[in-house]
Amino acid sequence: MHWASQLKRYRRNNGLTQIALAEILSVEQATISRWERGVHEPDLGFQKRLRSLIFGRGINSDHFIMQNVLHSPFAVKIANRHGQNLAASRSAAALHGVNQSFLATANYRPFFTEPLERHWKLAIEFGFFDGDLASIEVCNPWMPIGGGVEKLCVSYWIPAQLSDGEIVLISDFRVMSDDDSGAIERQPSFNARAMELI
Repeated sequence: MHWASQLKRYRRNNGLTQIALAEILSVEQATISRWERGVHEPDLGFQKRLRSLIFGRGINSDHFIMQNVLHSPFAVKIANRHGQNLAASRSAAALHGVNQSFLATANYRPFFTEPLERHWKLAIEFGFFDGDLASIEVCNPWMPIGGGVEKLCVSYWIPAQLSDGEIVLISDFRVMSDDDSGAIERQPSFNARAMELI
């Protein structure tokens, strides 16, 4: 088997960086790089793991979801229905003024502003955590976990189902600045899109 081309194709098709694949396989990023460049070949134990991974008997999708959030260059978090964070990107942690590992496990619910609490309750009421919604766009003030002033942000909430059946919320958010057109006039809003059955 030509590991270099197989690994590159697998990684690109699944949207993984070399670092993310290295974490999945518990090796260094440099090892993945050497395998992909053909400098070294994986030993027999890794060849077996790689075959399972590439041909569909590999790792669970929960790990992919978490890795995509952890390594996202954007401000992204995953939370369960109770507001408990399960993963967070470095960009999200920077906006909150805390380190990534702290934000990734923090219960954010005590920091909800009144509009955010209202939006969260609407998401639950409309069946977001039951899989009834495809996405929600919200605009609301929020408080950084590390303290500071209230900020206005736009968030896109997307559901993801974990292997145990739990539906979690992936929040991709952006803080609005005074330079954003209409930021001052923007009021808290909640726009849900229902799942379409095909």
